[in-house]
Amino acid sequence: MARIPTIAAVASKPWRTHQGPGALTIGPAVSADPSTIGAALVSVGLTTGGIEWNPNIESTPLQSDQTFNPYDTYVTSWSHQISTTLDQCDIWNLALAMSYQQASVTVSSMITLDGYAGVDGISATPQGFKSVQLITEGAKNTFSDADATQLIEFFKSKVIATGPISYARDAKSGVPITIYGLGNSSDVVGYVSTTIAIANPLYE
Repeated sequence: MARIPTIAAVASKPWRTHQGPGALTIGPAVSADPSTIGAALVSVGLTTGGIEWNPNIESTPLQSDQTFNPYDTYVTSWSHQISTTLDQCDIWNLALAMSYQQASVTVSSMITLDGYAGVDGISATPQGFKSVQLITEGAKNTFSDADATQLIEFFKSKVIATGPISYARDAKSGVPITIYGLGNSSDVVGYVSTTIAIANPLYE
């Protein structure tokens, strides 16, 4: 039977363990090729089911005829995404989820559900690139540090609904969305940063 390592072998730092909700803010990207997030970011309001950031790393194992096991693995791509469900099912969040511009909402009360930029004069127009900032609790360097904040930022992204919007007697409605982080001309999607510098654990 395998033994659990003694606690002396574990560098326990509970002040670096996160728990709690994040806050999601969205606004227009500063340009078609941004290298920073925009300044005019707005909260999307309440969310349900957590806010998930997924780097979606893909890799290819390297193998040879002479070995059974891979001798290395090569990262081939990242595809950063942030997913959540918006609690506030208002007309503006519905337009956001359907990747329409806000100008597609007529008199603040109606979206035309058709293709983009139609000839009828009232068709929806496609959403521009968005700046996105996910604000979460951040890790502390030591127990005595003040509360820290972590920021996950996409300079350029698109927001798309990724599931049904349900209306039921026994459950609240929600708008499931995924935010797709897109690379700029330098192949940079954004940043992850914290308000407190963390000592290097020297993994390398």
